[in-house]
Amino acid sequence: MKKIINIIGALVLAFIMPLSALAENTPPAIPAMFYGGVMIDGNAAPIGTDVVAQYGSNKTASFKLTEIGKYFMNIPVNAGTVKFTVNDKDAGQIVVTNVPSLKYDLVITTSNSASGGSASSSGGGGIYKPVIDAENVDEGDTDDFVETDGDENGQVLGATSVNVADGDIIQCANSADPFAVYIVKIVDGKKYIRHIVSLQIFNFYTHLKWENLVQVDSLDDFSLSGWVRVNTGANGNPGPNDKVYEINGDQTRHWIDMTAEEFLAHGGSEEAIFNINAGELSLYAEGPAVVLR
Repeated sequence: MKKIINIIGALVLAFIMPLSALAENTPPAIPAMFYGGVMIDGNAAPIGTDVVAQYGSNKTASFKLTEIGKYFMNIPVNAGTVKFTVNDKDAGQIVVTNVPSLKYDLVITTSNSASGGSASSSGGGGIYKPVIDAENVDEGDTDDFVETDGDENGQVLGATSVNVADGDIIQCANSADPFAVYIVKIVDGKKYIRHIVSLQIFNFYTHLKWENLVQVDSLDDFSLSGWVRVNTGANGNPGPNDKVYEINGDQTRHWIDMTAEEFLAHGGSEEAIFNINAGELSLYAEGPAVVLR
């Protein structure tokens, strides 16, 4: 009888141990970049103000303001609730769902009045115009950049450099969305970028690492593209039935229902199409087909 129990126990352990090993080898969450204003009693918070974010199982990240009324911090959370305090006073909470960066303004009062925050996700880009249906597609729907006053404190990782290579990930503090991150494609001297709209992208490409993020001074030399394709032909070339999709900031994909000739005639560009893998494509919900007008 003892032998049977021992065998059963060994079998149970055999099943438990691999699961434990898997849990230990689970990759850490990719940091989400939070930023925004900090107000205390209606005034911009002073330098030295403490911002603390609580997430997961009582984990915390902290930031001490280095500029009046502004904070930015990396929080390793892909999904879940993040609670903020400013100088140990509740400043609100927000539910995060796989966004690369998120603007969340923190507001507190030192009286008994309610405090809290307001959010806007930059996972949608703020630069690239979403395409919903064929009637709303604009020809040449790229290069929608607006110059704003830059803030060097908004630079998160990497070193400032304009020596960008094909396959790099970049960020520009002087752009309309200083926390947006882009992937670079360079073809015959032409530079294209596409917005990373989901943190999960980093799980599908080993060369994409936050520590390799490059800061650039301007996006003027780049053309913004939302076009992608999974190439199934030989040597990474497109196959005869491979579809081109437009990826929107709401993490949806839309098949561009046009022949290659029609696509090119209406402002499309083969060079502007990013080759992605099937894993990344599966991240995006299927939306209605679109055409270029």
